Amino acid sequence: MTLTSTQKLIAAIVGVVVLAALAVFLLIIPQFSAMSRLDQQIVQAEQDIASAKTLLGQRQQIKQRSAETEAQLLKIMNELPETPELPAFIIEIQDAVNESGLDFVSLEPGEVQEPENGYRTISVDITVEGRWQDIVDLLGRLRRIVRQVRIVSLTVAPLEVSSEETVTANAPQEVTAQFSLQIYSLATNSGAPAVPAAPPTQ
Repeated sequence: MTLTSTQKLIAAIVGVVVLAALAVFLLIIPQFSAMSRLDQQIVQAEQDIASAKTLLGQRQQIKQRSAETEAQLLKIMNELPETPELPAFIIEIQDAVNESGLDFVSLEPGEVQEPENGYRTISVDITVEGRWQDIVDLLGRLRRIVRQVRIVSLTVAPLEVSSEETVTANAPQEVTAQFSLQIYSLATNSGAPAVPAAPPTQ
């Protein structure tokens, strides 16, 4: 059977339409599905990134708080150590006296008192000589040293000048200052340590 030109044209058009339909079903529609899955993966990835950022922020905050807590704990341990640590305290006192420009005369540590309210008290008496303004400077330095110190009393008297020494009219009056100090240490024992009450302030 011989097809006419019109029939051949119609057959060709039908073939093109069929091929186009096959191309749509076989090529284009699967691409839409793949794009949809890709969009879902992108959304999931963005959610994972947001969760990771949140966790990272939380971890950094915890790390920062931990560092701050450790710094505070170290400060408290330096102010209120577990043992009297008198040698370290004496060195710190000597440095404060020297930096104030005073002459160090004596230092007499007292007995360690029995524990009370979770801490022990150690009395320390020091005597220095120098100008009054340097005594005031030392007072400020005592309040800034690492160890917690309580100034119990301060006695100041003019420095006695021997008969061999001469004092000029414009020379600053030198004095002798006697400090009675108290420092503290934790009262540790073999049992569970109790939380100590705060030592008295200066």
